[in-house]
Amino acid sequence: MGLLTEKQEKFIELIVYESLSEVEAYKNAYSRSKSWSDEAIERAVLKLMADSRILDRYKKVSEEFTKKKLEKVNNDKKEVERLKEERHKELEKEATLDNDVYFTKKEIAENLKWVVDEAVSDIKENGLKQVSSSAFFNGIKLLIELEGVKADTRVKIEKTRADITKVNTEVNKMIGIAEEVEDLSDIEEEIYGDGELE
Repeated sequence: MGLLTEKQEKFIELIVYESLSEVEAYKNAYSRSKSWSDEAIERAVLKLMADSRILDRYKKVSEEFTKKKLEKVNNDKKEVERLKEERHKELEKEATLDNDVYFTKKEIAENLKWVVDEAVSDIKENGLKQVSSSAFFNGIKLLIELEGVKADTRVKIEKTRADITKVNTEVNKMIGIAEEVEDLSDIEEEIYGDGELE
């Protein structure tokens, strides 16, 4: 069995790799045939395809090409599966992160207002206790931070802070952590005037 010519190899490759018909592959491989009639080209193709060397080579090239295509398809499938798995993990991670966020800003504000209301109720029922007052003042502080501070409320906030300090001191005295604390009323008058806010 002898080797194929360059034109015969090209004929087979055009059929296998380019999916050309045998007639089109022959016209491209044998450029002199372009001026031939279709019948003459068909006879030449039949003669060429009758050669066992051509058929054997066609079969071998076709099998190799099919094998490579299947490998590529399998590799593509594996890559698609890998990408799907990667995306699935990303989505799971996002879902986990989403589950970690329990409340919207509005819900947080509503819950803080509830804590403040409960603290006020507890203070009214049981008197001023450190737990209730801390819950009240921390709730107020967090609400202010959450909802933002407007320029015209800064004075009110400073007054509230002073009141919080004063109440915390009184609470500490009541539970036995007595410390000498100076009367803040003089300082408050200096800062806030007569206590009336505009």
